[in-house]
Amino acid sequence: MADSSKQTKKPSNRLMGMKFMQRSLEKEQQEQIEKERKRIISEAEWQIDYEATEAQKPKIRVEYQPSYLSFTDTTQTGRQSFQKFNKGIEVRQSLDRRVDIEWSLTHDFVGQNPNEEAEQRLQREEAKEKERTVSDEDLMQQMRKRVESNGAKRNRTQDSDGSKAKKPKKEKKAEFIKPE
Repeated sequence: MADSSKQTKKPSNRLMGMKFMQRSLEKEQQEQIEKERKRIISEAEWQIDYEATEAQKPKIRVEYQPSYLSFTDTTQTGRQSFQKFNKGIEVRQSLDRRVDIEWSLTHDFVGQNPNEEAEQRLQREEAKEKERTVSDEDLMQQMRKRVESNGAKRNRTQDSDGSKAKKPKKEKKAEFIKPE
């Protein structure tokens, strides 16, 4: 009898194949996995890596310039034109560049004398600009002519339409009146 108490009966394969038995086995396995996971977490030593958590400073690149001139070259305010889109504005831009070149030649922060080649180049550019530019007075005269010509065209078209011109009143013809 002692031998029979030590040996427990195992369920048969048919019984183990049934769904409710499989579910009970899965529950037991899930409980064992959860217990193992909790044991691993409780036994583990937590360490913080301070090198990885430090905030990295952003890399800032600073350029030092010996004068203020280079800053004026990069900044352009106002209207701009590219690839011969608006010639009037491009002329103004080239004049601004010429003024900047003149200023850089007269104001030398480093202490060096102005270069003769730069002066000659400036003179050549000035000559080219004088050929291409239109003075303010010439521009005003051109605009006046355009305005006057537009006004004359309007007057001509209105006269031909007769909308503004006074029409002479037509006299009524003598009509026959019925005798009563």
